[in-house]
Amino acid sequence: MSYVEGICTENGCTVIDKGIGQAARDRLWEMRHLTFESIKRQHAGLLPLIMDVAVPLSRYSDMVAFIKREVRDLLAYAFGHAGDGNIHVIVMDVPADSRRWARVEEAHHSIVMKALEFEGTCAGEHGIGIGKRRFLADEHGESLELMKQVKHLIDPEGLFNPGKLFL
Repeated sequence: MSYVEGICTENGCTVIDKGIGQAARDRLWEMRHLTFESIKRQHAGLLPLIMDVAVPLSRYSDMVAFIKREVRDLLAYAFGHAGDGNIHVIVMDVPADSRRWARVEEAHHSIVMKALEFEGTCAGEHGIGIGKRRFLADEHGESLELMKQVKHLIDPEGLFNPGKLFL
């Protein structure tokens, strides 16, 4: 751990919370879960677009650097789980401002495409959802058709979450 602490200190870290023990881990998880709520409250009147990708650990630092460049002109927060390649990007903006929101969507598209280029995924840990389904073909290619066939075998009448994943 002293090696990691050294890197952190060299880069300006002033506090290292190791989360040792159940109470400390619980406190860290609580802080993690309150992060999104804190971001929203700091920017009343703005709405979030959550960009959630994951990449192989060998590309993590490249992905973080790309994200920093991509969102430099946006009100954005990036954080994640370096240990498993997840990166969460939250951009706060005004969807009603079509010019601004187009830039947010452009950043989202660029970030996802870079994650796929790095052999990652568009979904990270939060799943596909309605907002990510447009990236399924880019990520899965021809196997997407097989996924649709399996879904149809399990749910031939389209009753399970209709219209959410496959239209």
